[in-house]
Amino acid sequence: MTWEEKLKASREWVTLPKAKRKAQLKQARLQDRILQSEEKPIPPQENPFVIPPGMTPEEATREKIRLDAEEFPVTTRSHEEEIERRRMQSSRSSLPLRPRFFTGPRGGRYRINSKGCKSYDVL
Repeated sequence: MTWEEKLKASREWVTLPKAKRKAQLKQARLQDRILQSEEKPIPPQENPFVIPPGMTPEEATREKIRLDAEEFPVTTRSHEEEIERRRMQSSRSSLPLRPRFFTGPRGGRYRINSKGCKSYDVL
């Protein structure tokens, strides 16, 4: 019995409003699709991590980490580069932004505020 059939067979189904019925039907159909997709068997995968003979699991793990680090190097910034980057960011943000004033068609002055609206509080 599918989720949809179970849902329609329940007592509450009759008393639900039409919008709720539609939403629950959609959910039930999604559950049915998930169940159908789960029925396919997943092929077993080989274990890529094999402990070589004569090594302890701890040594094998360290060797695997070392090999992974060589294969996928992590680039990090030096301490000086990081300080310089932060200094540049703080100097950019500390510069005062000059407000831009505009002149309307009749000579009135205005500015665009942070919300994107015209503000006529310009002297």
